[in-house]
Amino acid sequence: IKFIVEDDKTLQRKLLQTIDVLISTDKIKVRSLLTQYSSNINSYYIDMHILKRAARKLLKQYNFDLHDFPNLAMHEKITFLKTLFVRKYLERKNTCDDEDDQSWNEQIKELIHDNHDLKIKLIDLCIDYTDLDSAVEWTRFYNLEDFEIPEQVRIHRQNILKGDTITQTISIKPSSCLTKQIKDNIYKPTVILSDIVYIELDSDVDPFLNRFECARCNVGSHLPFVGFDCETFMDPTQRTLSSQIISTIQLASLLLSRNQYLYGIFDMLALRLQFDIKSLAELAQRLFCSRDFILLTYNYACDTSSLIENYPSMNDALMQGTAVIDLFRVQQYISEHFPQVFPYYDPLLNSKSRGLSELVRLCFGKPLDKSMQTSDWRKRPLKQAQLIYSVLDARVLVDIALLIENRTHSLQIPWSWSHFKGYIWTNKAFKKRVGMSQKLENS
Repeated sequence: IKFIVEDDKTLQRKLLQTIDVLISTDKIKVRSLLTQYSSNINSYYIDMHILKRAARKLLKQYNFDLHDFPNLAMHEKITFLKTLFVRKYLERKNTCDDEDDQSWNEQIKELIHDNHDLKIKLIDLCIDYTDLDSAVEWTRFYNLEDFEIPEQVRIHRQNILKGDTITQTISIKPSSCLTKQIKDNIYKPTVILSDIVYIELDSDVDPFLNRFECARCNVGSHLPFVGFDCETFMDPTQRTLSSQIISTIQLASLLLSRNQYLYGIFDMLALRLQFDIKSLAELAQRLFCSRDFILLTYNYACDTSSLIENYPSMNDALMQGTAVIDLFRVQQYISEHFPQVFPYYDPLLNSKSRGLSELVRLCFGKPLDKSMQTSDWRKRPLKQAQLIYSVLDARVLVDIALLIENRTHSLQIPWSWSHFKGYIWTNKAFKKRVGMSQKLENS
Protein backbone atom coordinates (compact mmCIF):
# COMPACT_ATOMS: atom_id res chain seq x y z
CA ILE A 1 0.00 0.00 0.00
CA LYS A 2 2.83 2.40 0.85
CA PHE A 3 4.42 1.65 -2.53
CA ILE A 4 1.19 2.37 -4.41
CA VAL A 5 0.09 5.41 -2.41
CA GLU A 6 3.50 7.00 -1.75
CA ASP A 7 3.10 10.77 -1.25
CA ASP A 8 0.00 11.18 -3.41
CA LYS A 9 -2.46 13.07 -1.19
CA THR A 10 -5.43 12.04 -3.33
CA LEU A 11 -4.61 8.35 -2.96
CA GLN A 12 -3.87 8.79 0.74
CA ARG A 13 -7.30 10.32 1.29
CA LYS A 14 -8.96 7.64 -0.86
CA LEU A 15 -7.29 4.92 1.18
CA LEU A 16 -8.55 6.37 4.46
CA GLN A 17 -12.01 6.93 3.01
CA THR A 18 -12.13 3.27 1.97
CA ILE A 19 -11.15 2.11 5.45
CA ASP A 20 -13.67 4.55 6.90
CA VAL A 21 -16.49 2.88 4.96
CA LEU A 22 -15.27 -0.63 5.85
CA ILE A 23 -15.47 0.10 9.59
CA SER A 24 -18.95 1.59 9.29
CA THR A 25 -21.70 0.04 11.40
CA ASP A 26 -23.95 0.37 8.35
CA LYS A 27 -23.44 -3.02 6.70
CA ILE A 28 -25.32 -1.91 3.58
CA LYS A 29 -22.60 0.67 2.87
CA VAL A 30 -19.91 -1.94 3.46
CA ARG A 31 -21.54 -4.47 1.11
CA SER A 32 -22.03 -1.75 -1.48
CA LEU A 33 -18.33 -0.92 -1.38
CA LEU A 34 -17.33 -4.58 -1.66
CA THR A 35 -19.71 -5.06 -4.59
CA GLN A 36 -18.31 -1.98 -6.30
CA TYR A 37 -14.87 -3.58 -6.34
CA SER A 38 -16.18 -7.08 -7.16
CA SER A 39 -15.05 -8.49 -3.84
CA ASN A 40 -16.74 -11.62 -2.51
CA ILE A 41 -15.65 -11.05 1.09
CA ASN A 42 -18.38 -11.42 3.68
CA SER A 43 -18.61 -8.07 5.49
CA TYR A 44 -18.98 -9.87 8.83
CA TYR A 45 -15.49 -11.33 8.47
CA ILE A 46 -13.79 -7.93 8.30
CA ASP A 47 -11.48 -7.41 11.26
CA MET A 48 -12.51 -3.99 12.55
CA HIS A 49 -9.72 -3.81 15.13
CA ILE A 50 -6.94 -4.25 12.58
CA LEU A 51 -8.53 -1.69 10.27
CA LYS A 52 -8.93 0.84 13.08
CA ARG A 53 -5.31 0.40 14.13
CA ALA A 54 -4.19 0.86 10.54
CA ALA A 55 -6.39 3.94 10.16
CA ARG A 56 -4.97 5.55 13.31
CA LYS A 57 -1.44 5.00 12.06
CA LEU A 58 -2.20 6.30 8.57
CA LEU A 59 -4.06 9.31 9.94
CA LYS A 60 -0.94 10.43 11.77
CA GLN A 61 1.38 9.48 8.95
CA TYR A 62 -0.61 11.34 6.28
CA ASN A 63 -1.50 14.25 8.59
CA PHE A 64 -5.24 14.29 7.87
CA ASP A 65 -7.97 15.56 10.16
CA LEU A 66 -9.84 12.87 12.08
CA HIS A 67 -13.18 14.62 11.58
CA ASP A 68 -12.95 14.19 7.79
CA PHE A 69 -13.65 10.49 8.34
CA PRO A 70 -16.93 10.21 10.28
CA ASN A 71 -16.91 6.46 11.01
CA LEU A 72 -13.35 6.50 12.26
CA ALA A 73 -14.11 9.59 14.34
CA MET A 74 -17.07 7.78 15.89
CA HIS A 75 -14.99 4.70 16.72
CA GLU A 76 -12.27 6.87 18.25
CA LYS A 77 -14.80 8.72 20.38
CA ILE A 78 -16.29 5.44 21.57
CA THR A 79 -12.80 4.24 22.47
CA PHE A 80 -12.14 7.45 24.36
CA LEU A 81 -15.51 7.15 26.09
CA LYS A 82 -14.60 3.64 27.24
CA THR A 83 -11.24 4.94 28.45
CA LEU A 84 -12.97 7.56 30.58
CA PHE A 85 -15.14 4.85 32.15
CA VAL A 86 -12.14 2.68 32.93
CA ARG A 87 -10.43 5.64 34.56
CA LYS A 88 -13.41 6.50 36.72
CA TYR A 89 -14.74 3.10 37.71
CA LEU A 90 -11.60 0.96 37.77
CA GLU A 91 -8.44 3.06 38.09
CA ARG A 92 -10.00 5.68 40.37
CA LYS A 93 -12.38 3.45 42.30
CA ASN A 94 -10.30 3.79 45.47
CA THR A 95 -10.67 7.55 45.76
CA CYS A 96 -13.60 9.88 46.09
CA ASP A 97 -13.11 13.40 44.83
CA ASP A 98 -16.16 15.43 43.86
CA GLU A 99 -14.03 17.80 41.82
CA ASP A 100 -12.63 14.91 39.80
CA ASP A 101 -16.17 13.63 39.21
CA GLN A 102 -17.18 17.06 37.97
CA SER A 103 -14.17 17.13 35.66
CA TRP A 104 -15.09 13.66 34.37
CA ASN A 105 -18.65 14.79 33.66
CA GLU A 106 -17.38 17.82 31.74
CA GLN A 107 -15.14 15.62 29.60
CA ILE A 108 -18.11 13.37 28.84
CA LYS A 109 -20.25 16.33 27.77
CA GLU A 110 -17.46 17.76 25.64
CA LEU A 111 -16.90 14.42 23.92
CA ILE A 112 -20.56 13.56 23.26
CA HIS A 113 -21.77 17.05 22.40
CA ASP A 114 -25.02 16.40 20.46
CA ASN A 115 -24.18 12.96 19.03
CA HIS A 116 -27.18 10.72 19.67
CA ASP A 117 -25.31 7.44 19.13
CA LEU A 118 -22.75 8.42 21.75
CA LYS A 119 -25.52 9.30 24.19
CA ILE A 120 -26.94 5.79 23.83
CA LYS A 121 -23.45 4.29 24.18
CA LEU A 122 -22.96 6.30 27.37
CA ILE A 123 -26.09 4.76 28.89
CA ASP A 124 -24.97 1.28 27.84
CA LEU A 125 -21.60 1.79 29.52
CA CYS A 126 -23.28 2.94 32.73
CA ILE A 127 -25.19 -0.34 32.70
CA ASP A 128 -22.00 -2.31 32.03
CA TYR A 129 -20.47 -0.72 35.13
CA THR A 130 -23.67 -1.38 37.14
CA ASP A 131 -24.27 2.30 37.81
CA LEU A 132 -27.98 2.66 37.10
CA ASP A 133 -28.24 5.89 39.08
CA SER A 134 -25.80 7.59 36.71
CA ALA A 135 -27.59 6.06 33.73
CA VAL A 136 -30.84 7.67 34.89
CA GLU A 137 -29.11 11.01 35.47
CA TRP A 138 -27.64 11.02 31.96
CA THR A 139 -30.97 10.05 30.37
CA ARG A 140 -32.53 13.01 32.18
CA PHE A 141 -29.70 15.34 31.16
CA TYR A 142 -30.00 14.37 27.48
CA ASN A 143 -33.83 14.12 27.55
CA LEU A 144 -33.85 10.56 26.24
CA GLU A 145 -37.26 8.97 25.80
CA ASP A 146 -38.31 5.59 27.23
CA PHE A 147 -38.12 3.87 23.84
CA GLU A 148 -34.47 4.98 23.45
CA ILE A 149 -33.12 3.49 26.66
CA PRO A 150 -32.68 -0.10 27.92
CA GLU A 151 -35.44 -1.65 30.00
CA GLN A 152 -33.50 -1.78 33.30
CA VAL A 153 -32.79 1.95 33.10
CA ARG A 154 -36.42 2.68 32.29
CA ILE A 155 -37.61 0.60 35.27
CA HIS A 156 -35.06 2.20 37.58
CA ARG A 157 -36.14 5.66 36.46
CA GLN A 158 -39.78 4.80 37.14
CA ASN A 159 -38.89 3.50 40.61
CA ILE A 160 -37.09 6.75 41.40
CA LEU A 161 -40.07 8.80 40.23
CA LYS A 162 -42.33 6.71 42.48
CA GLY A 163 -40.07 7.44 45.43
CA ASP A 164 -38.82 3.88 45.68
CA THR A 165 -35.55 4.01 47.62
CA ILE A 166 -34.50 0.45 46.79
CA THR A 167 -31.58 0.44 44.38
CA GLN A 168 -29.54 -2.32 42.80
CA THR A 169 -26.60 -0.13 41.91
CA ILE A 170 -23.16 -0.80 43.33
CA SER A 171 -21.66 2.06 45.29
CA ILE A 172 -18.58 3.27 43.48
CA LYS A 173 -17.26 5.46 46.28
CA PRO A 174 -15.65 3.48 49.11
CA SER A 175 -16.34 4.10 52.75
CA SER A 176 -14.00 6.38 54.69
CA CYS A 177 -12.68 3.33 56.55
CA LEU A 178 -11.86 1.57 53.28
CA THR A 179 -10.28 4.74 51.88
CA LYS A 180 -7.98 4.97 54.92
CA GLN A 181 -7.06 1.31 54.54
CA ILE A 182 -6.21 1.85 50.88
CA LYS A 183 -4.10 4.90 51.68
CA ASP A 184 -2.16 2.86 54.22
CA ASN A 185 -1.39 0.29 51.52
CA ILE A 186 0.25 2.60 48.99
CA TYR A 187 3.72 4.07 48.87
CA LYS A 188 3.36 7.81 49.21
CA PRO A 189 6.43 9.59 50.62
CA THR A 190 5.91 12.93 52.29
CA VAL A 191 6.22 15.88 49.93
CA ILE A 192 6.27 19.37 51.42
CA LEU A 193 4.49 21.89 49.24
CA SER A 194 7.08 24.59 49.99
CA ASP A 195 9.78 22.38 48.42
CA ILE A 196 8.02 22.51 45.05
CA VAL A 197 9.06 25.22 42.59
CA TYR A 198 6.35 25.92 40.02
CA ILE A 199 7.80 27.24 36.77
CA GLU A 200 5.49 28.96 34.31
CA LEU A 201 7.76 31.77 33.06
CA ASP A 202 10.68 31.16 30.72
CA SER A 203 12.83 33.47 32.86
CA ASP A 204 12.50 31.03 35.79
CA VAL A 205 13.83 27.99 33.90
CA ASP A 206 17.55 28.82 34.00
CA PRO A 207 17.75 29.67 37.73
CA PHE A 208 15.98 26.46 38.64
CA LEU A 209 18.09 24.18 36.44
CA ASN A 210 21.23 25.89 37.75
CA ARG A 211 20.36 24.60 41.22
CA PHE A 212 20.38 21.02 39.92
CA GLU A 213 23.55 21.53 37.92
CA CYS A 214 25.40 23.04 40.88
CA ALA A 215 24.46 20.09 43.09
CA ARG A 216 27.12 17.92 41.41
CA CYS A 217 29.74 19.45 43.71
CA ASN A 218 28.15 17.69 46.67
CA VAL A 219 28.23 14.14 45.30
CA GLY A 220 31.24 11.89 45.48
CA SER A 221 31.14 8.70 43.44
CA HIS A 222 28.73 9.76 40.71
CA LEU A 223 26.62 12.65 39.49
CA PRO A 224 23.44 13.48 41.44
CA PHE A 225 20.20 11.73 40.57
CA VAL A 226 17.35 13.75 39.09
CA GLY A 227 14.00 12.02 38.63
CA PHE A 228 11.98 12.90 35.53
CA ASP A 229 8.30 12.46 34.74
CA CYS A 230 5.53 14.22 32.85
CA GLU A 231 1.76 14.42 33.17
CA THR A 232 -0.33 14.20 30.02
CA PHE A 233 -3.95 14.30 29.00
CA MET A 234 -6.00 13.29 25.97
CA ASP A 235 -7.97 16.06 24.32
CA PRO A 236 -11.03 15.00 22.28
CA THR A 237 -10.77 18.18 20.21
CA GLN A 238 -7.37 17.18 18.84
CA ARG A 239 -6.75 15.76 15.39
CA THR A 240 -6.31 12.27 16.80
CA LEU A 241 -7.78 11.24 20.11
CA SER A 242 -4.76 9.10 20.92
CA SER A 243 -2.54 12.17 20.95
CA GLN A 244 -1.14 12.90 24.39
CA ILE A 245 -0.86 16.57 25.31
CA ILE A 246 1.91 17.25 27.82
CA SER A 247 0.62 19.30 30.73
CA THR A 248 3.65 19.40 33.02
CA ILE A 249 7.21 18.11 33.28
CA GLN A 250 8.39 17.23 36.78
CA LEU A 251 11.91 16.98 38.18
CA ALA A 252 13.01 15.84 41.64
CA SER A 253 16.41 15.56 43.29
CA LEU A 254 17.84 15.01 46.74
CA LEU A 255 20.12 17.87 47.79
CA LEU A 256 22.60 16.00 49.94
CA SER A 257 24.10 19.17 51.38
CA ARG A 258 20.79 19.88 53.11
CA ASN A 259 19.35 16.35 53.06
CA GLN A 260 16.28 17.83 51.43
CA TYR A 261 14.37 17.13 48.24
CA LEU A 262 13.94 19.81 45.61
CA TYR A 263 11.06 19.56 43.15
CA GLY A 264 10.33 21.46 39.98
CA ILE A 265 7.12 21.50 37.95
CA PHE A 266 7.40 22.98 34.46
CA ASP A 267 4.00 24.19 33.27
CA MET A 268 4.40 23.24 29.61
CA LEU A 269 1.00 24.66 28.64
CA ALA A 270 2.31 28.08 29.68
CA LEU A 271 5.95 27.66 28.65
CA ARG A 272 5.20 26.43 25.14
CA LEU A 273 3.65 29.83 24.41
CA GLN A 274 6.86 31.59 25.48
CA PHE A 275 9.52 29.25 24.10
CA ASP A 276 10.68 29.32 20.52
CA ILE A 277 12.03 26.22 18.74
CA LYS A 278 15.61 26.96 19.77
CA SER A 279 14.69 27.40 23.44
CA LEU A 280 12.85 24.07 23.52
CA ALA A 281 15.83 22.33 21.93
CA GLU A 282 18.17 23.88 24.51
CA LEU A 283 15.90 22.83 27.38
CA ALA A 284 15.88 19.25 26.10
CA GLN A 285 19.67 19.32 25.74
CA ARG A 286 20.11 20.45 29.35
CA LEU A 287 17.77 17.74 30.61
CA PHE A 288 18.49 14.66 28.53
CA CYS A 289 22.16 15.26 27.68
CA SER A 290 23.30 16.92 30.90
CA ARG A 291 26.86 16.47 32.13
CA ASP A 292 25.88 17.63 35.60
CA PHE A 293 23.34 15.03 36.70
CA ILE A 294 21.91 11.60 35.92
CA LEU A 295 18.34 11.83 34.63
CA LEU A 296 16.27 8.93 35.94
CA THR A 297 13.25 7.92 33.87
CA TYR A 298 10.93 4.95 33.64
CA ASN A 299 10.01 3.63 30.19
CA TYR A 300 11.94 6.35 28.40
CA ALA A 301 10.76 5.20 24.97
CA CYS A 302 7.15 6.02 25.88
CA ASP A 303 8.11 9.48 27.18
CA THR A 304 9.99 10.32 23.99
CA SER A 305 6.96 9.53 21.82
CA SER A 306 4.82 12.08 23.65
CA LEU A 307 7.59 14.68 23.83
CA ILE A 308 8.50 14.44 20.15
CA GLU A 309 4.86 14.64 19.15
CA ASN A 310 4.43 17.79 21.24
CA TYR A 311 7.86 19.34 20.64
CA PRO A 312 9.63 18.09 17.48
CA SER A 313 12.60 20.38 18.16
CA MET A 314 13.46 18.23 21.21
CA ASN A 315 14.11 15.25 18.96
CA ASP A 316 17.92 15.41 18.76
CA ALA A 317 18.45 15.60 22.52
CA LEU A 318 15.82 12.93 23.20
CA MET A 319 17.39 10.53 20.72
CA GLN A 320 20.86 11.06 22.22
CA GLY A 321 19.71 10.74 25.84
CA THR A 322 23.29 10.62 27.13
CA ALA A 323 22.26 11.60 30.67
CA VAL A 324 19.38 9.13 30.86
CA ILE A 325 19.14 5.98 32.93
CA ASP A 326 15.92 4.10 32.28
CA LEU A 327 14.96 2.29 35.49
CA PHE A 328 12.68 0.04 33.47
CA ARG A 329 15.80 -1.58 32.00
CA VAL A 330 17.51 -1.58 35.39
CA GLN A 331 14.47 -3.40 36.76
CA GLN A 332 14.71 -6.01 34.00
CA TYR A 333 18.42 -6.54 34.61
CA ILE A 334 18.13 -6.89 38.39
CA SER A 335 15.10 -9.20 38.15
CA GLU A 336 17.05 -11.50 35.87
CA HIS A 337 20.47 -11.46 37.56
CA PHE A 338 20.19 -10.19 41.15
CA PRO A 339 16.54 -10.35 42.30
CA GLN A 340 17.69 -10.35 45.94
CA VAL A 341 18.44 -6.64 45.52
CA PHE A 342 14.70 -6.02 45.75
CA PRO A 343 13.73 -6.32 49.44
CA TYR A 344 10.19 -7.47 48.63
CA TYR A 345 10.99 -9.84 45.79
CA ASP A 346 9.12 -13.13 46.14
CA PRO A 347 9.76 -15.82 43.50
CA LEU A 348 6.48 -17.51 44.45
CA LEU A 349 4.45 -14.47 43.44
CA ASN A 350 6.01 -14.38 39.98
CA SER A 351 4.32 -11.08 39.14
CA LYS A 352 4.11 -10.39 35.41
CA SER A 353 3.70 -6.68 36.01
CA ARG A 354 6.63 -4.54 34.93
CA GLY A 355 5.23 -1.08 35.57
CA LEU A 356 6.63 1.57 37.86
CA SER A 357 4.06 0.70 40.52
CA GLU A 358 5.37 -2.88 40.57
CA LEU A 359 8.96 -1.67 40.83
CA VAL A 360 7.95 0.50 43.79
CA ARG A 361 6.31 -2.54 45.40
CA LEU A 362 9.47 -4.60 44.93
CA CYS A 363 11.52 -1.87 46.58
CA PHE A 364 9.23 -0.59 49.33
CA GLY A 365 6.55 -3.25 49.77
CA LYS A 366 3.68 -1.06 48.60
CA PRO A 367 2.49 -0.01 45.12
CA LEU A 368 2.74 3.59 43.97
CA ASP A 369 -0.05 6.06 44.62
CA LYS A 370 -1.99 6.58 41.37
CA SER A 371 -5.06 8.24 42.85
CA MET A 372 -4.88 11.42 40.75
CA GLN A 373 -3.67 10.00 37.47
CA THR A 374 -7.10 10.56 35.97
CA SER A 375 -7.66 14.09 37.24
CA ASP A 376 -7.98 16.93 34.74
CA TRP A 377 -4.45 18.12 33.93
CA ARG A 378 -5.76 20.73 31.51
CA LYS A 379 -7.19 23.05 34.15
CA ARG A 380 -5.19 25.86 35.65
CA PRO A 381 -4.33 26.53 38.38
CA LEU A 382 -3.52 22.97 39.40
CA LYS A 383 -4.80 21.89 42.80
CA GLN A 384 -2.34 21.47 45.66
CA ALA A 385 -3.05 17.75 45.64
CA GLN A 386 -2.15 17.63 41.94
CA LEU A 387 1.11 19.48 42.54
CA ILE A 388 2.15 17.03 45.24
CA TYR A 389 0.97 14.00 43.27
CA SER A 390 2.73 15.09 40.08
CA VAL A 391 6.20 15.15 41.65
CA LEU A 392 5.79 11.74 43.31
CA ASP A 393 6.73 9.70 40.24
CA ALA A 394 9.88 11.79 39.78
CA ARG A 395 10.70 11.59 43.50
CA VAL A 396 10.20 7.85 43.71
CA LEU A 397 12.72 7.26 40.90
CA VAL A 398 15.39 8.86 43.07
CA ASP A 399 14.28 6.80 46.08
CA ILE A 400 14.56 3.61 44.00
CA ALA A 401 18.03 4.48 42.69
CA LEU A 402 19.29 5.20 46.20
CA LEU A 403 17.81 1.95 47.51
CA ILE A 404 19.42 -0.07 44.69
CA GLU A 405 22.73 1.61 45.44
CA ASN A 406 22.52 0.79 49.15
CA ARG A 407 21.31 -2.78 48.61
CA THR A 408 23.99 -3.69 46.09
CA HIS A 409 26.62 -2.29 48.45
CA SER A 410 25.31 -4.18 51.49
CA LEU A 411 24.97 -7.42 49.47
CA GLN A 412 28.46 -6.88 47.99
CA ILE A 413 27.15 -7.00 44.44
CA PRO A 414 29.37 -5.15 41.94
CA TRP A 415 27.40 -2.19 40.68
CA SER A 416 28.04 0.75 38.40
CA TRP A 417 25.43 3.12 37.05
CA SER A 418 27.64 3.84 34.05
CA HIS A 419 26.60 0.47 32.58
CA PHE A 420 23.04 1.77 32.25
CA LYS A 421 23.69 5.38 31.34
CA GLY A 422 22.56 6.45 27.89
CA TYR A 423 19.64 4.96 26.03
CA ILE A 424 20.22 2.33 23.35
CA TRP A 425 17.54 2.40 20.68
CA THR A 426 16.47 -0.54 18.58
CA ASN A 427 16.60 0.18 14.84
CA LYS A 428 12.82 0.03 14.60
CA ALA A 429 12.24 2.45 17.49
CA PHE A 430 14.94 4.81 16.24
CA LYS A 431 13.49 5.01 12.73
CA LYS A 432 9.99 5.45 14.11
CA ARG A 433 10.90 8.45 16.27
CA VAL A 434 13.14 10.10 13.71
CA GLY A 435 10.41 9.70 11.10
CA MET A 436 7.80 11.05 13.51
CA SER A 437 9.90 14.13 14.18
CA GLN A 438 10.50 14.85 10.50
CA LYS A 439 6.81 14.56 9.64
CA LEU A 440 5.78 16.84 12.50
CA GLU A 441 8.38 19.44 11.53
CA ASN A 442 7.21 19.33 7.90
CA SER A 443 3.56 19.71 8.93
